[in-house]
Amino acid sequence: MLEGQAHVVERMGPVDALFAEGMGFVLGCPAGYCRYGWFPSVLKHVMETQDFDFIHFDHPHTALTWPQIKRLQPDARLVLDCAQRRGGDHERLADTAPRWQRKGLRWQAGRIHELERELARNVDLVLTCSDKDAGAFRDMGARRVRVVPNAIPPPEAPLVAQRHDVVFVGSLDWRPNADAAVVLAKEIWPRCRALLPGARLVIVGRNPPLHVQTLASHDVAIEGSVPSVRPYLDRAFATAVPLRAGSGTRIKILEAWAAGVPVIASRIAAEGLPCSDGKDLILAEEPSEFARALVRLWRDRQLADELVREGLRTVEPFTADKIAQAVARHYRELIEPESARPYSDAYAPAMAATPQRRARARAFSSISARYASSRALCSASESAAALPGGTSTPAPPASSSGSSPTALAMTQRPRANASSAVSGSPSVSEGIAITSAAANTSRASSR
Repeated sequence: MLEGQAHVVERMGPVDALFAEGMGFVLGCPAGYCRYGWFPSVLKHVMETQDFDFIHFDHPHTALTWPQIKRLQPDARLVLDCAQRRGGDHERLADTAPRWQRKGLRWQAGRIHELERELARNVDLVLTCSDKDAGAFRDMGARRVRVVPNAIPPPEAPLVAQRHDVVFVGSLDWRPNADAAVVLAKEIWPRCRALLPGARLVIVGRNPPLHVQTLASHDVAIEGSVPSVRPYLDRAFATAVPLRAGSGTRIKILEAWAAGVPVIASRIAAEGLPCSDGKDLILAEEPSEFARALVRLWRDRQLADELVREGLRTVEPFTADKIAQAVARHYRELIEPESARPYSDAYAPAMAATPQRRARARAFSSISARYASSRALCSASESAAALPGGTSTPAPPASSSGSSPTALAMTQRPRANASSAVSGSPSVSEGIAITSAAANTSRASSR
């Protein structure tokens, strides 16, 4: 439950945004980022009138104002939540993009790398989803890096008995997902559709670009934003994830495991997850390999059932309460260094897919809007979205158990993952959510 206040601030207008992008280009800001670097008066007022122990930035683009924030809150610890290293994403996209796009993608990747490097050296804590991303931030000079995996809601029983679809779930306004959807529809599906009688390919995700919408046919469905992805997963005999770029970890795979859907994925898609080829998923790279795996799952029910059982076992540790406990522990390390655990021990249980012991600790409620979709912590966006623009909700009475750390969480758009990609629930994608929170309740809500 969110405690504190949530302020919704409207984004700048199109003229101001265009001017900001032009200035950002001159100053070396990544394309599309500068519009997030403005400093609204409500944010200035909040930080001039309140004291915070932590300032939590959801993705690097929300941290463009860190110098101003640090001047106003010199004693606050700065925390960067980087679910995906977008610089690495653009580098990978450049490897497979048309030749005329490669120079621009590599230019964007270089700009993002510079921003990530600057933030790594100036924040007090970096949170990532995978060991690979954590290592990259250490190489950039980050003082403290911790791995906090994604989380998903508890699995539910399937609502239908017959599964005939191949499903792909993901925000289609994120280029790697759109690229994967095209590969799936144009290169994989034609190779196996004749061997899957009655099956459909269903691509689910918000904001599908025009070139993805045109993929629709009699047995290829392109869905936009939907209230829930669960009905589509319930009708799927498999999910195929042919990503050729990306970083962090894929919530779409965790959700498929939790829904009892066998997974076929590229190595990039499975990167950072504790999985084994042939045990809890099937790894494939070439379109022909994906097609063969889909036909194999269609015909071999025993194999599909084995993948489902192992997938459910693998996804067990990725629950909201465990993730909330982990983040609370990492925050505590900043103010109580003697409580720190060695990095190698911090997430070994979850990444090994074994249940993690419940810790007795306060969870830092509303510190982060990081989990705006499925990533375990109570998001500022959930309450902010329910408010009229520019208003706030007063904080409930504080706990009488003593003073608690407070934090300010900043977010400007939901994470590009399986849930936020298609969620029909309101979000703060059209504004900034700022939360001042007392740290005395659980941060374990998940969407």
